[in-house]
Amino acid sequence: MNKIAGSDSLRAVFAVLIAACLFGTSASARALADVEADSIAIAFIRLSIGALGLLLISLISDSPRGILKLLKNPLVWMMALGVAGYQYFFFVGTDVVGIALGTLVSLALAPFFVGLFAWLWRGRKPQGIWLISTLIAILGLLLLSVYAIDLSLPILGVLAAVMASIAYATYTVIASETSEQVSPLGLLSVSFALAALILLPFSFNRLTFLQDSNGLFLSLWLGVVATSVAYAFFAYGLRRLQAGVIATLNLGEPLVASVLGVVVVGEQLGALAIIGCILITLALAILGWSQK
Repeated sequence: MNKIAGSDSLRAVFAVLIAACLFGTSASARALADVEADSIAIAFIRLSIGALGLLLISLISDSPRGILKLLKNPLVWMMALGVAGYQYFFFVGTDVVGIALGTLVSLALAPFFVGLFAWLWRGRKPQGIWLISTLIAILGLLLLSVYAIDLSLPILGVLAAVMASIAYATYTVIASETSEQVSPLGLLSVSFALAALILLPFSFNRLTFLQDSNGLFLSLWLGVVATSVAYAFFAYGLRRLQAGVIATLNLGEPLVASVLGVVVVGEQLGALAIIGCILITLALAILGWSQK
């Protein structure tokens, strides 16, 4: 099955871009909520609500055939580890080094890891247009982080963001490959539920932030909007686009996160960082045009 070809591939591009925009609201939502909560607890509650929402969407829009069989698939458990790891390390990274830079590092390396993992797994060499658009986007992402060069960045925060990138690449490649045989929505709902189960032992005594109205709103936003709805769009692209293309399109997330960090949270970006945003937009436009 050629995931790049197909009359609805352009719609799949827009679906993944919409998902990326919704993903990009996560860190800013946490900053605005201003609640004291551990990153692992936020990751757990987001995955729990998100898994439930995805399951409901799956029941409404798709047949949930084979969901129970997914529990016996070791790749689904590996995907769940990737999901849990990404959520935890992402929130740690953005909390320590800031929304813009944390999201940048978490996703800047993702297309390369995804391309590498897909190549090693199935021998799928990245296409030229993907490489060009990814390099443009990476250049934009580097410029986007120029404003932070003079900052003293905690190394653990940067390492957490890199680990998030590896975890993201892991579950994206597995999801892309596995969705050829099963319902993408069912796959995502099961893997997210398993990921929440993995985080449960570390989270059950850290959920006091839910007693606060801001904490409750944050949980609902992250779980329903930034996970259930966002991954419903993401699932549409899983069967229609290659994993490397999805990862590059998802670089729209740090673009949105950076803009929200400036406009909503009050972070600052320099002139070169603004040029970086333009380059990312150009890269995404090139990749989207190539799917026509």
